[in-house]
Amino acid sequence: MATRLGCVGQSVRQIFKAPVINHVNIAQRRTAIYAESGAVLPKPDQIKFPLPKVLITVIPFLTTGAIVSKNGAAILEEMEIFVPEDDDD
Repeated sequence: MATRLGCVGQSVRQIFKAPVINHVNIAQRRTAIYAESGAVLPKPDQIKFPLPKVLITVIPFLTTGAIVSKNGAAILEEMEIFVPEDDDD
């Protein structure tokens, strides 16, 4: 029974974990260059304008998170749950 469970656990790990070669996940790597007919496959699609897309996504959410954190700290300070002490004397 123990060996049978070990085999099941092993197969589950193999199913959910893609093999890694040279720190690159095989599932993310294109290995086919030629079609079955021998023709060269077209180049893979590349993301156009990656930096602006990242900035358009990150800046609003970072700003929203900062505003929520600032308002949350103000509410905690107002309710005297968290009051920073001035021990610099």
